[in-house]
Amino acid sequence: MRIYVTVALLLWVTACGPNAKDSFPGLLDRVTEYYRYEQNQQWDLAYKLRTPAFRKAFPLTSYVKQMRRDSSGWKLETFSVQGMKRMDGKVQVSMRFVELAPPSFAPDYGTTEAKDPLKLSLAVPSIWRQVDGKWYCYDAASRMHLSANNPVVPE
Repeated sequence: MRIYVTVALLLWVTACGPNAKDSFPGLLDRVTEYYRYEQNQQWDLAYKLRTPAFRKAFPLTSYVKQMRRDSSGWKLETFSVQGMKRMDGKVQVSMRFVELAPPSFAPDYGTTEAKDPLKLSLAVPSIWRQVDGKWYCYDAASRMHLSANNPVVPE
C-alpha cells in the first residue's frame, strides 16, 4: 500500500505542479482513502467520506445496499489522480480508473458470449468539497454502474 500511495503522490505532483498540494492540503490523502474503500468495496467506510448533505439525504443502509448491487461483478483495479482545480466553491479532481466489467456488460453481437471480464479505462472528474476543514466527496465520478456515486442534493 505504501508503494501505491507513493506512486499516486508522484503522479499527482507531476500532474498538478508543485503548488497544487499547497492549494488543497489533505485532499489527495482523502481522495486516495475514499477510492481505496471503493476498490475494496467497503461501502460503509466510503459513505463516511461523502458530504454531510449527501449522508443526510441518503441513509447508510440504502447506500450500502445500492452500491453492493451496482458493483456486483465489477472490480476497480486501479485509480489515480491526474490533476486538481478549483471550480464553483468545490475542487474538481481529474481521475483515471481501470476497471474490470463483468462478462454480462459486453454487448451481444450474436457471437459466442464473452467469458472474460472487459478491462475499461475511464478518465472522469470527481468533485470534492471542504466542510468544517475536512474534505468530503460531493460527486464520486460517473462510473456508469454505480448509481449512488452521483450527488443526491445540490449544495
